[in-house]
Amino acid sequence: MRKTPTTPPTTPPTTPPAEADAEARCAVAMAVGRGALATSFAALPGGARIEAARRACETCGGSLIAPALPWGPQEHEITLLGVMASGPTEQAAIAEWIKAAQRVAEAVAA
Repeated sequence: MRKTPTTPPTTPPTTPPAEADAEARCAVAMAVGRGALATSFAALPGGARIEAARRACETCGGSLIAPALPWGPQEHEITLLGVMASGPTEQAAIAEWIKAAQRVAEAVAA
């Protein structure tokens, strides 16, 4: 009897826990909406808010851009889930994004 060669079963690549957590938060944010993400950002203190915004931009396809002197934007800009805002500091840009995202969420709900 002839043996058929077998290939070892392939295991799907595993996502590191931190990345899986970030991806899960992004999926929830997309499902629940910008308003929920804005509310979660608003509840965080300064440094944690900036870190959460950076992670959300990385996992949800957004951007957080610092001024690039002498050319480029002259303020910090954040674009996330289709909402863009800017401010003189990273913290101010995120605070403006929170306001804009909440306005969008209210307009969509109406």
